[in-house]
Amino acid sequence: MLPVHLDKTDIVVMNEVCVRSPYHSKCVIGGTPAANGRVRKVLEMLRKSFQLTGSGH
Repeated sequence: MLPVHLDKTDIVVMNEVCVRSPYHSKCVIGGTPAANGRVRKVLEMLRKSFQLTGSGH
C-alpha cells in the first residue's frame, strides 16, 4: 500500500504526488515521472475494480 494523506480535498501520495478532484488519472500531478506513473496506474486499477463490483460512482 502506498502512504497517503489528505490535504483539504487533495490526496497526497508518497508525500510527492497529488491527486485532485475528481480523482481521475488525469488529475495526478507532481512527483517524479515514475511515482506519477505508479499513482496513475493504481488509480486506474481501483476505478476499474469499483466499476466491476458496482461500488463506484
